[in-house]
Amino acid sequence: MRIFAVSDIHIDYDDNWNYMTSLSAAYYADDILIIAGDISDNMEKLKRLFANLQPKFRDIFYVPGNHDLWVRLKEFPDSIAKFKAILALCLGVGIVIQPKHYIEHSLSIFPLFSWYIKHDEGPDSLYKPKVGEDKSLAMWADNYFTRWPSDLTDSGMVNDYFLQLNEEYLEPEYQAQNLSQKVISFSHFLPRQDLIFSTATERKQMGGDFPDPHPRFNFSSVAGSSSLDTQIRRLGCDIHIYGHQHRNRNRRIDGIQYISNCLGYPQERQSVNTVVSPVAADILQI
Repeated sequence: MRIFAVSDIHIDYDDNWNYMTSLSAAYYADDILIIAGDISDNMEKLKRLFANLQPKFRDIFYVPGNHDLWVRLKEFPDSIAKFKAILALCLGVGIVIQPKHYIEHSLSIFPLFSWYIKHDEGPDSLYKPKVGEDKSLAMWADNYFTRWPSDLTDSGMVNDYFLQLNEEYLEPEYQAQNLSQKVISFSHFLPRQDLIFSTATERKQMGGDFPDPHPRFNFSSVAGSSSLDTQIRRLGCDIHIYGHQHRNRNRRIDGIQYISNCLGYPQERQSVNTVVSPVAADILQI
């Protein structure tokens, strides 16, 4: 059994749709696929992709990303209603959205729901100041395409809502009965500030520094939350998979391997400086 992971597949782009739906119908039959968010905000496309992929893998795990929860098509009153509809869809077609334990391999896989905390909305934000930034985040599409119930008035409260859904699996009683020797968790959003920024080695692999395409946009304000990392460490994870930034990472930090493998946008893959790979990474073989 092998485990493959990918995020940010954005199947609204024809190239991405064609790549994902062209995966072999036989090669992955005994394997697991983890999709760490951002498939499409179109529910019909979600259904079509799941229908295509589900027979090809032993199991497919998924958590929604921010793009998935956009309600610009106005088919849902808010993004929480859409989130619940996506979970219902997954349960109906056999996509795994809850922890699953593979006893024969002593392996547990934990989907972790999450959001991000903006720079002024909580101490667990991953925000780092950037010279010349627009703190209004006027170009950030979530400001226009996500909508929240009246009791969730800022991104910190939204993050708390999603993290709370993970809590029952973090309780000692649950872990004592179910936790395996090897634990993999995954989320869409980033759990640590240091994962946002490339290392000297990564920059060398990319061919050096390259110009900031959006100098006024500060991604760190919408990257994730350190409270997510707290949950990851409470699980005692060996590996955590994430997405969202469209930057590939593979780093070991304080005993945990953090892996990001994003398909990203077609134009990103055409850049000579990109760190995005179109191939889902084989991260673990059991």
